[in-house]
Amino acid sequence: MTSLIKVQGDLTRFFDRPVATALAAFTLLVWVWPLARSLRRHLARRAPATPPA
Repeated sequence: MTSLIKVQGDLTRFFDRPVATALAAFTLLVWVWPLARSLRRHLARRAPATPPA
């Protein structure tokens, strides 16, 4: 919270340095990857099998 006050609410200031941007991207990947994998599996189970033509 103190950091947001110091940068006056500008969230882009947290990504000024390349290392911070890389860490943020990695963190998002770690959070999103399991969700995306689970969603793909769920959708694959729901998809009806297509009959051969």
